[in-house]
Amino acid sequence: MIFGLVGPTGVGKSDLALEIATLLEFEILSVDAYQIYKKMNIGTAKVNETALKKVPHHMINIVEPSEAYDVKTFQEQARTIIDEKTKIQQPLLCVGGSGFYLKSILHHFEFSETIPNEVPSLDKMIAFIKAHDESILLKVHPNNHKRIKNVYIRLKSGSDIPKSHQKPYYGYHLFGLTRSRDALKKIVSKRVDQMMEQGLLEEVKNLYQEGLSKTAKEAIGYKEWEAYFNNEASLEETIQAIKSHTFKYIKKQETYFKHQFNVEWFNLDEQSKDEIKATILKKIKHLKSMESMSLL
Repeated sequence: MIFGLVGPTGVGKSDLALEIATLLEFEILSVDAYQIYKKMNIGTAKVNETALKKVPHHMINIVEPSEAYDVKTFQEQARTIIDEKTKIQQPLLCVGGSGFYLKSILHHFEFSETIPNEVPSLDKMIAFIKAHDESILLKVHPNNHKRIKNVYIRLKSGSDIPKSHQKPYYGYHLFGLTRSRDALKKIVSKRVDQMMEQGLLEEVKNLYQEGLSKTAKEAIGYKEWEAYFNNEASLEETIQAIKSHTFKYIKKQETYFKHQFNVEWFNLDEQSKDEIKATILKKIKHLKSMESMSLL
């Protein structure tokens, strides 16, 4: 069985996962669309070198920022790791907030040979979606160009399959961390300010000079700086844009996890981290024991 710890950005997944993995001698499989990139450390809130040495982490720092990357490649590489670790009975804890990436691993998602990096005009994308399933367009606002692009890519790649066929690829149990929107908003604001103190501007400036792939440049905390470097936005406006985009992303994460997975949720406004940790540890031990008995 695969275990996972999910939830919105800034809720505290990485710290709790590190403690749980240490106590249970698990390894961590990162499920983050941008922590895969080397040098993108501050803006992605990547775990530090101490944590990486303490507990083996997978799917972190695996490609250069100039390289394009897609969910199909992530699925293939992550499943290879899971299968290899399963053979030697090394437990893994999947940790992250990239819901679609996690679902591509845990469910039967079959991608076509290639996922398009370039997309046609808006009209052509809408026509393509309409030809496949006109009902999809009823759920997408015509001005939400990014959503239309995402739907187009998923249809084109073959990853948008009916829910009835989205059967689990692995047996899994997910735990989720959440807290109030107000609390998360304060955390996000403080976190971005801390990133600036840690040198986010310098990190992004160096990455832009070296060259970022289109996929890497889509990361929140990095894409907002293009306007700043072009003298189209002030430093204050750029920082505020990062905070605003992060909070909007948090809302999307919460919606995705609640609708796409069965998650055992824990609210950090109602329970302490230690209480939640104790409950999760107990539940994992119980589930692993039940799994071992079923194999006898």
